Amino acid sequence: MIKSIRVNKDQCQGCGTCEQTCSAIFRLTYKVHAEVSGKDFEKHQKKMLAAYYGCPMQAIELVSDDPSLQIVWHPAVILEKKMVSAIVMEIRLQTKDMAFKPGQYVTIRFKDDIGFFNRAYSIVGLKDGILTLAVTLLNGGRGSSFITNYDVGSQVEITEPKGDFCLKDTPNPKVFVGTGTGLAPLIAMMESCPETKKTLYFGQRKEKDLFYLERMAKILNLDIHTCLDFADDDWTGLRGRVTEHFLNYPLTRNTEIYTCGSDPMMKGIEDILKKKRHPKNLFSRESFSNINGMNSLDDSGLLWRIWTRYVHVYASLVMSGLFLFFGLSGFLASRPELFNSEDRGYTVEESHALPAGSDAMTALQLAQKLAQKYPGKLDAGSVEDDAKQLQFNVESVWASTAVIVDKTQKRYEIRQSKNRWAAALVQLHQGEKSSPMQRVLIDLTGWLMAIATLTGMVMGVQSRNPVMRNTAWVLVGISLVLTAIMVINR
Repeated sequence: MIKSIRVNKDQCQGCGTCEQTCSAIFRLTYKVHAEVSGKDFEKHQKKMLAAYYGCPMQAIELVSDDPSLQIVWHPAVILEKKMVSAIVMEIRLQTKDMAFKPGQYVTIRFKDDIGFFNRAYSIVGLKDGILTLAVTLLNGGRGSSFITNYDVGSQVEITEPKGDFCLKDTPNPKVFVGTGTGLAPLIAMMESCPETKKTLYFGQRKEKDLFYLERMAKILNLDIHTCLDFADDDWTGLRGRVTEHFLNYPLTRNTEIYTCGSDPMMKGIEDILKKKRHPKNLFSRESFSNINGMNSLDDSGLLWRIWTRYVHVYASLVMSGLFLFFGLSGFLASRPELFNSEDRGYTVEESHALPAGSDAMTALQLAQKLAQKYPGKLDAGSVEDDAKQLQFNVESVWASTAVIVDKTQKRYEIRQSKNRWAAALVQLHQGEKSSPMQRVLIDLTGWLMAIATLTGMVMGVQSRNPVMRNTAWVLVGISLVLTAIMVINR
């Protein structure tokens, strides 16, 4: 019995696998992680366990008094890999000898830069510790990438066989309907009942996608019907969807139907059986989303969504520091009496000899050379030059420096008024006397604000929470309107 189940928020990446697999128990929150929202564990146990075993980040934690429900990992070594169709790879692994019912699946654990993640695959066969799987290689799939790159001899971790999609031990005639790698558990079922009359409807998109035809031809008492959605002119088999051809199958009152594959196909078979009033207890199904967790999803976007979140979080953290600075300096600007933010601080007076070679310089060149010695930038509008003296100002948020050059004495004097920190922060906030570094600070704030806003919108639009998604679209609309106003009034 399952006592409790929870989601570890630190591990959850908000991919939505659990909600898609078992929406009655799991849902995504505004914080873009999953949480347990339902309590009827017994009623939804099958889908809930599929979400538990299929969580790609192992973020779901389950407490039960049934040890068989807990995930226990066993080592397995890859013995052989071979392509059995254009997109399906057969993998044979050596592991310990485990109890297995035809139709069950195992979960494999991988690890990449983000962390541990799981993929569940239906079992084609398991005998004497040799486990055979048939895996569809998704373009950009996270698990597919690992399987493709693993060499023979590599070690992975697997669970014991799980699932209750199993063959009934009866002599009744049986019909199997499968699409894609939904054929995998059906192979195990058909091979386990050689004396029983069996019929298979196997659907694929193209002829190059078909696999295990020779293996199925050796199964006794099996009538095979292969269907292609897009067949060439020389194709002699069935054309169209498997549901169209299953509709004409002469069902008897004791015919058992086993289906595995895509959800639309499963729904089509179920509707046909309802119309024919076939007994429900003779219909068994296992969809890709129930078996394989995220295998039915295009998870190539998962990494992108995770990195979007990382960028959003770190941009927001840096931006929060900048916002804190502008908030505090703005408070200083509006409360000068509390912090002496208008106090000029103290004054420094000095006298120095002009540098060598100053006679050959123009007034502006000399001013630029002397201004380099003091914080801030030369105020070009303050330069005054005559036959006897040259004077100018160097301004910064930290100090205001007046320089007077006595051309006759070949000396210059400075009078520097240094600001207290409060006055300097106020000037930084107001953008007065901004230096190149200050302008970088302001530009950085703007860019970080834009990055955090855009990544936040992307995360909101991708959310499976409808309220969060709709809110994000409203913000996108407002942003577009504001952008249009800025362009029009530029």
